[in-house]
Amino acid sequence: LAVGLSLQLSLSSDETRAQYGSSLLGWKEKGWLICEWPFHLGQPVPCSPGTVCLLRYLYEGKLIGYRSEVLS
Repeated sequence: LAVGLSLQLSLSSDETRAQYGSSLLGWKEKGWLICEWPFHLGQPVPCSPGTVCLLRYLYEGKLIGYRSEVLS
């Protein structure tokens, strides 16, 4: 991983699943990662701790994805 890596976040609510672009700001191996919070129509995407998300990124030509959750 590298700071600035483009990420795709797929956040789920009760009725919908939306996808947003973001960038990696930092991480701790096997621990957590920090990314820019996505905005939609000029407003931060509403989300609360514990929300499940799917994180995806390209690495060496391969699409990597895994489930995670919002910590804060």
